Amino acid sequence: PAPEPIVVVYRTDSPDGDCSTGSWSCNLRAAITTCLNEQPAMCAVSLVAGVHRVDLGPINITSPFSTTITVDTQGSPSDPADYAVINGSDQNSRLFTVAPAARLKLSRIKVASFGNSWYTHGGALYNLGSLTVSAVAFESNRALYGSSIFNGPFGWSGNNVSERSLLLGDSSRQVDRLLEEERFESGPQR
Repeated sequence: PAPEPIVVVYRTDSPDGDCSTGSWSCNLRAAITTCLNEQPAMCAVSLVAGVHRVDLGPINITSPFSTTITVDTQGSPSDPADYAVINGSDQNSRLFTVAPAARLKLSRIKVASFGNSWYTHGGALYNLGSLTVSAVAFESNRALYGSSIFNGPFGWSGNNVSERSLLLGDSSRQVDRLLEEERFESGPQR
């Protein structure tokens, strides 16, 4: 059975959000922290409709355990106009950094205004783990390579970016590239 989702109702970024039962200060950062601390096999985060600000730096998905974190809009709307928006407020930061062995699934959300023109890789998402993106709209994210998503040299082969995901006005030197993948013939170079 699917896990009961952590419902995110507080739309402002805060390092001291609380996702305990009945709390009205549960924001996205606190919900992800709850998932990482509790380490269930699956952890669902459901965002209420509206604009959710993430402007205090990236949320790091660091779980070395077998937790899969899923983030979507509450009610799973089919119309992108009804998706919850995660907005970086042009604060020169990315939304998520996914560490090796970590797993993140995004669906039915809009990710907007992350990164900047001097970020080298992944304006919104920097992936070194396992990332699945389905029916996600990306808008106005910026980086030199992979304006929205960068799959780094350690990204797992199970990464999947759905054709139903949208790219709206992202910018990178590689002319509106949603995804940039880094591949090395003989392993990562430093």
